Amino acid sequence: MNIPAFSSTGSLSDETRVSIMRLQARLIEAQKELGSGRYADVGLTLGASTGKVITFRQELTVTQSIIDSNGVASTRLKGSQVALQSMSDLAQEFLNSLVNTKTSTGVADTTAQKAKAALRSFVDTGNATIDGQYLFSGVNSDVRPFDDYYAALPSSNKQAFDAAFLAKFGIAQNDAAVANISAADMTAFVANEAASQFGDPAWTSNWSSASDKNIKSRISRMEMAETSVNANNPAFRSIASAMVLVAESGFANLNDSTRQVIIDKAIAQLGEGITGIAKLQSSLGIAEERIASSNEVMTLQKTLITSSIDNLEGVDPTELSTRMANLMTQIETAYAITSRLNNLSLLNYLNR
Repeated sequence: MNIPAFSSTGSLSDETRVSIMRLQARLIEAQKELGSGRYADVGLTLGASTGKVITFRQELTVTQSIIDSNGVASTRLKGSQVALQSMSDLAQEFLNSLVNTKTSTGVADTTAQKAKAALRSFVDTGNATIDGQYLFSGVNSDVRPFDDYYAALPSSNKQAFDAAFLAKFGIAQNDAAVANISAADMTAFVANEAASQFGDPAWTSNWSSASDKNIKSRISRMEMAETSVNANNPAFRSIASAMVLVAESGFANLNDSTRQVIIDKAIAQLGEGITGIAKLQSSLGIAEERIASSNEVMTLQKTLITSSIDNLEGVDPTELSTRMANLMTQIETAYAITSRLNNLSLLNYLNR
């Protein structure tokens, strides 16, 4: 004897509600995909191909990291170029003053004051910063490269030069007796005691806290480039030497022949310094060009990698729209069925 199977309206209604919940979950998932443009569960959808996506994303992260780093390096290079040009202009302007002093009379004191002003500007420019990092400190970018020569408390570089002058001539630079210093003695002082102040170890002890090592940046996966210069370069020393000689040697009170020794040496030093700065600018310019070329290549690589990722995990907008429409239709149908099931009761049947 066959026993008929019966299903209650309650159980049918429960099954329909469960179906609605599943459809709603799939709709929420589709909405997420519509917003992100990628599969809601990449691993589930791609399966074994998920590893490719992970690899591509790692490559994309590295590429973007280098591009960002190049942006920082480019900013530093541009700032360094501006500061170097300012130094070059300053040295050239002071050089012009010395040439005029060589052919004019009665301007020695003015020239000495110009030398002091130029030295202050030179030191200030040498201590230029970008984003809190010193441009000319090499890898010690968090350390100020130059001491202030004219600080309220005498700096070590000024004290050292004053001591060298006193030891050589037995008088201070502001003593009127500097008029008695011979050209020969001044020539010897300039070549020995004064020159040693701008060579090692005196320069790195009294003048500069910069590192000899410049910053090296990875500008591509395979390339490194120096993206800074440091205050220990001979160009900086030459310009500082010229300015100090004129500013700190009793220049205004020297006799003409002795003063001429200072002028000739300072002109030569400034010329060397200006040439040296031009070379530094050229080397930084080459680094800027290399970064620009590298960024072009990596930007193209980034585009290709992004396209590969999109091809793997990106959703098809047309297919997604169709799927969402079908889900909405199924949900509406399920709701309609649920409503009808709720109206199926014995009481309604007996009242018919």
